[in-house]
Amino acid sequence: MAVHSFAVTTRVLSGSGAVAEIGPTLAAQGHKGVLVVTDQGIVSAGLLPPVTQSLQDSDVGFAVYDEVEADPEESIVAAVVAAYRSADCDGLLAVGGGSSLDVAKAAGVVISNGGTVADYEGFDAFDRDLPPLYAVPTTVGTGSEVTFAAVITLPSQQFKMSILSTRLAPRVAFLDPTMLTTLPPHVVAHTGMDALTHAVEGMTSPLSTPFTNAFNLHAIRLISENLRAAVANSSDMDAIGNMQAAACIAGVGFAHSRLGIVHAMAHPVGAYHHLPHGLSNALLLPHCLDFNRIGCEPQLAVVAREFDATFPGQSERERALAAIEAIRDLESEIGMPASMGEIGVTDEHFEAIVKDTFRSRNVAINPRRVTEDDILQILYRAL
Repeated sequence: MAVHSFAVTTRVLSGSGAVAEIGPTLAAQGHKGVLVVTDQGIVSAGLLPPVTQSLQDSDVGFAVYDEVEADPEESIVAAVVAAYRSADCDGLLAVGGGSSLDVAKAAGVVISNGGTVADYEGFDAFDRDLPPLYAVPTTVGTGSEVTFAAVITLPSQQFKMSILSTRLAPRVAFLDPTMLTTLPPHVVAHTGMDALTHAVEGMTSPLSTPFTNAFNLHAIRLISENLRAAVANSSDMDAIGNMQAAACIAGVGFAHSRLGIVHAMAHPVGAYHHLPHGLSNALLLPHCLDFNRIGCEPQLAVVAREFDATFPGQSERERALAAIEAIRDLESEIGMPASMGEIGVTDEHFEAIVKDTFRSRNVAINPRRVTEDDILQILYRAL
């Protein structure tokens, strides 16, 4: 048996009112001034005042960078680095979805190690720790508040690069469901499918262990029970709170088990067609599971249990197929498109997407060996 490493390196404070703990927590760490990294959506939704008020109440100074965009590019990372240095900050506080968290992580790497973000693609490509990093997630998808990765778009290559290191994990994450109650249904649906894809790919990964399975399977159960209600009404505190927990729990799981071809494909699909990452995952997930099934039937059969999609007398193969069908049913009920073609995707960039898919290290740990032709055929089935 191989030796596996498992560690939850981020302290998680969760529950209604968790944002009030930001100031006291950062003050206790001796911070004098932090850069709040966020986006205009957070500002316009009125979600920033509880965060900044907590900092003010604890005499922690702050500056705000609020120009993060979806699929953040390297230029945004450079702007955050400049803002951090200009304000003479001693820490980073990311408030938002995966984009804000990824930008803060990537900026922290550059702040401590110099150069540009493009210098740090891959595993452990830097030597110095980031400045202290804290996270306030405001979607139910990425789990970036506990993961060891940051994804940044390089527009010159139409490529989403990944920075991977345990050093990227925030010190503390503040999970407060009151920060999620204004999320529109499509954002809950997209980000919730991102979390489900993390958990399912983590569960079917050859690198999964009993420890990662405990996290990934519980995340699948929470998502199967709560995503529909959270999409219907993000003010449903039980549903949205459980989805927030599920995204974080799945983040812990897949940070160790890693992912497969869904994410390897979703990054270039999203880059070439400017699709939200969770939507790209949702469009690809059932088709990739159809392809992967023969390499992970036992794991998918267990996944089916978490969807209550099993009954006595089913074979393992039948349970695995039931898991895939349950995911298709969920996607349909929360309004996911039935195909990429339905939202205007064409095969114009398919050859480039195939090439970029194989730039991902997730391909090597997919549960079924995959070729370029296999990826192309999956794309056409998803089209």
